[in-house]
Amino acid sequence: MGVLDTLEHQQHTGTGRARRYDGEALYLAAALLGLGDLGLPIGVIKAAAKYIAERRIKDRDFEQLWQDAKVPPKDIKRGPVYLCVTTDSSTAEKTSPDEKISVAITRGPGGLLTPSFYWEIGDALIMLSLTQVFARVKA
Repeated sequence: MGVLDTLEHQQHTGTGRARRYDGEALYLAAALLGLGDLGLPIGVIKAAAKYIAERRIKDRDFEQLWQDAKVPPKDIKRGPVYLCVTTDSSTAEKTSPDEKISVAITRGPGGLLTPSFYWEIGDALIMLSLTQVFARVKA
């Protein structure tokens, strides 16, 4: 569906076509599948994928938290990492013509507790533990 970039950057249509992805695509795919499992529609997932890819390049803190989420849960000392997505039809950042979303990455307190923060905007707030999702990824 064009959510993940292939290594060749060629979009093949149809089934049975082999596609190659870099190792980081596996982690992004796992996070996006987790968002899909929580009920987000494909338009929001595509917008989140684009936003995450751009933020990882531009924002060193975002990238560091993304990498920290790969630390196995048993080795967590500073707390798990969460990906938060809020959708809002009126005030959120417009990331695609059809979807308005805001994406944040944050660290929770020690253990596997949910981080404490409050987001005022949003029709829906989805929180996904990247630490737990990435623990299932076998790169």
